[in-house]
Amino acid sequence: MTNQLDREAAAIRLLDRWPWTEGGCLIGGYAVAAYGKPRFSQDIDIVLPASRRRTTIARLEADGFKLRASTRVHPRFADAATLLQDDFSVDLMFGRVRDKESGVSIREEWISARPHRTKLDLLTGTTTEEIPVARPAAMWVLKLLAGRDQDLSDLFAIAGEPFDVSEVRQELERVMAPALRAKLSEIRARVSAPKIYSDALSARSMGKRDAPQNVRAWARFRQLLDLIVAR
Repeated sequence: MTNQLDREAAAIRLLDRWPWTEGGCLIGGYAVAAYGKPRFSQDIDIVLPASRRRTTIARLEADGFKLRASTRVHPRFADAATLLQDDFSVDLMFGRVRDKESGVSIREEWISARPHRTKLDLLTGTTTEEIPVARPAAMWVLKLLAGRDQDLSDLFAIAGEPFDVSEVRQELERVMAPALRAKLSEIRARVSAPKIYSDALSARSMGKRDAPQNVRAWARFRQLLDLIVAR
């Protein structure tokens, strides 16, 4: 597997044959395609019930994936696992999604509740099966927890999808810690930087920074972010 096209084709095949009846849902970059313009992603991110760890890893290993060594031997990775096949990876989170920087965790039960089931229309093809994707409110919480520029770009891409702002605020407040509060404040300040705006437009070929529709869309995104993270 040597390029993004091959990687995405492998992702579609894996998503279509995944045993979704056993619980869990899709999160991360590929989940964004359920709500906004898709982008290439380096990996598939799936959150699953903690009870599915052993059987899920065994199934992927039987398909030729290799468990990353650090995942196998270090106790801090007991709630997560990364499996690799060539340059294609599957990141699994069991029972929770944890932000290493703030130490905050979001429960799998909350993330997987009321998933949006849809065929994913990706850049190179469409899944034949309906994939359970984390609902928009859960995506907002997870992307804010991660807090990278790419995550903010993903939130901009799905900002037009309706969601319950109060649900996002309540979940963030439930897990709030000083480190998370500082991270959210930093994110709120960072979105004022022109580079993040330009990169978000470029990632999805949305055109020029000064295009009126783009200026309005970014302003709406910043307003949503203020509603969520303002004290």
